[in-house]
Amino acid sequence: YFMFIGLLMAGVGTLIAAPAVALMYGASYEQVVTPLRVMILVGGLTMTTAAFNALLSTTDNQHLRVVFAVLSIGVTFAFAIFLVPRYGLVGAVASHAASTTIIFVLMAMGITRVMRLRLPWRELLLQIGCALFAAVVALVPVLLAPGNVSLIAGSLIFALVFVASTAVFKAWRASDIGHVVSFLERYPRVHD
Repeated sequence: YFMFIGLLMAGVGTLIAAPAVALMYGASYEQVVTPLRVMILVGGLTMTTAAFNALLSTTDNQHLRVVFAVLSIGVTFAFAIFLVPRYGLVGAVASHAASTTIIFVLMAMGITRVMRLRLPWRELLLQIGCALFAAVVALVPVLLAPGNVSLIAGSLIFALVFVASTAVFKAWRASDIGHVVSFLERYPRVHD
């Protein structure tokens, strides 16, 4: 679920960043669009980190969680010291993106190794493929008619194509669908 929501957020957020900044702050803040896009993209692609942290907490592996937290502080500090003074805002965004990505990869490798977990690679790769497919489809109106309206349309297209393609290409396990159905039955107002 975290990968799906993260990919959805990354795609929609990256496309809608410029219109959202223009609407909320005006054209004078256009220079923050690229850093915002990078942060949304990295945040979405690494959202599964939240599931890793929840797993460590619920399995009483707090010591491992502390190791990753300290490692995160160290990696972030190192990148920030090197990049921010030299490159300013671009360095800060690059530092955030690099440290977040490195910690995500280390957590994925560490947790799967230490806890002997097998990630659902087939489904994860299918979801990534569906997101890439949706991005290509969503970029068509953006490239044909650049502007905020086409970015908004592209974000809606991305969301629809991504969600639909995960169903068509069976990027979900039957147990995943069962959990969603069970949730909807317990909270009927969600789907009414």
